[in-house]
Amino acid sequence: MSEKKKDQLGSTSKSFTEKESVIEGTGFPYCGWIPWIVAALGVAIIAIILGVNLKGRKSSVENKTTKVTESGTKPVKPEMTEVLESSTEINFALRLLDACSDASQSSTENIVISPVSIFTAMGMVGLGSEGNTKQEFLNVFGDEYQQHAVWQVKALERMQSQITVANAIFQTGDVLEKFKKDLKDSYKAEIRDDMTKDAINTWCFEKTNNKIKEIIQEDLDSNTIAVIVSAIYLNAKWKESFDRTLLRTGKFNHGIGEYDVTYMKKKSIMNYLDDSLFQAVGLPYEGDLEMVVVLPKPSSSLAAVIYKFASDGQIGLENFKSEEVSLSLPKMKLSFRTEMAAVLRKLGLVDAFTLGASFPRISNTQVYISNVYHKVIMNVDEDGTEAAAATGAEVDAKGGSPAVSKTMEVNRPFLVILRTTSGHPVFMASVKKPI
Repeated sequence: MSEKKKDQLGSTSKSFTEKESVIEGTGFPYCGWIPWIVAALGVAIIAIILGVNLKGRKSSVENKTTKVTESGTKPVKPEMTEVLESSTEINFALRLLDACSDASQSSTENIVISPVSIFTAMGMVGLGSEGNTKQEFLNVFGDEYQQHAVWQVKALERMQSQITVANAIFQTGDVLEKFKKDLKDSYKAEIRDDMTKDAINTWCFEKTNNKIKEIIQEDLDSNTIAVIVSAIYLNAKWKESFDRTLLRTGKFNHGIGEYDVTYMKKKSIMNYLDDSLFQAVGLPYEGDLEMVVVLPKPSSSLAAVIYKFASDGQIGLENFKSEEVSLSLPKMKLSFRTEMAAVLRKLGLVDAFTLGASFPRISNTQVYISNVYHKVIMNVDEDGTEAAAATGAEVDAKGGSPAVSKTMEVNRPFLVILRTTSGHPVFMASVKKPI
């Protein structure tokens, strides 16, 4: 383990990114009682840029990074990549969250990502890779990442009452017809010929139920031949909601001070886990989704918990027991936008961002990934009007004070994993400042 990582594990604070954003509109029917709601939106974008002005450097770069022999691809150098210990999506998602946290510069900002959105978009691009570039995709995302990505798309299609997923490629005539057909067949991707900033942003706005207005902020470079986009919109209501009458204001300690937040409270039977490093509860939605809230113990840290999970995948979150729990959870309004090229390089996807990248199944022209843009909005709130992007269900609060009851006060930095009941991470957040 690096000295930097040791320092992080011994600290109660770490760098995260958070930007406040108010979700407007819903487009979904009201479901009776004024609900507690959760809205989570994610968009990932990859811009594949045509490499020009190589002036002879192209062949020398290719000879170093993408040479293919009769026996297969050239092995990836160990110093270029951090091979994941597991190919599971939760393992990749936690390593990605950890890398995003390292890349942030603020100690009070949140990191919010949509692993499904990122995994799908990168799966679409990886479909066109060969040689050393393809090997790095396999190292970073897992040997069967293509199958996992396609399976995710199909699985989420069956959850259309809760989740909407849309994929597209905005392209010029330089993209091979076979690649476009493969994206359409495997990922249900729209094939678009109007590759402009406005067209891409409009598509994202529509596919996220008018929530994410701008993923591309600058005009596309003249060398861009394609922008591959994956968008996800989630609308899920709690199986058991919180009681509005139990709202209270309390202190939240984000590591360098305290500030006031509004807490939601509930006492009921929940899936609960008590580990030496953390407490965790599983809060189910109707259907096949749940939110797992992980609170590090005072003697531990958020960095230590994320590192543990990234090392052992879901092992740390598989031993929940049914317990009566008194839970205090802050309302959340989270937003995050980042360029993920540096993060993916840190995880080992290096070759794809160089002039020597090998994507012969995308185009006959030498292309490489210019950048990966990701934006997420995630709200957990009591509002049931236009501010809601999703609906929730009412449940009566449990009364009385049982002799044996677990208490979980989420009043310091914590981890949120919004996943399917089969364990696939849809959204994930390191929360340092809930509102």
